[in-house]
Amino acid sequence: MRGENAPPLGECGTKWLPLAFSDAERMAKYLGSKPAGQWEVRLVNRYSATEIFAELRERGREAICFDIAGDIENHRRISLDDAMALLEKSE
Repeated sequence: MRGENAPPLGECGTKWLPLAFSDAERMAKYLGSKPAGQWEVRLVNRYSATEIFAELRERGREAICFDIAGDIENHRRISLDDAMALLEKSE
């Protein structure tokens, strides 16, 4: 496959990575800019994260693309372990 024919990369430079947002407004802004597609939306907090992250691991994912603010410039790849640690620190 030549470079100009390479499949497009998504957020965080990957073909597919779960997206996570710090609030509903950021999620709405991002999803509003991507009208096509199928989305599975889940609320993740420190109480539900263990179960949801286990599901992601079963699907072969070890990271998420965190806090996209409606544009590709404001995001970062974070491991599920690091995300869990952040959630445990939150109030």
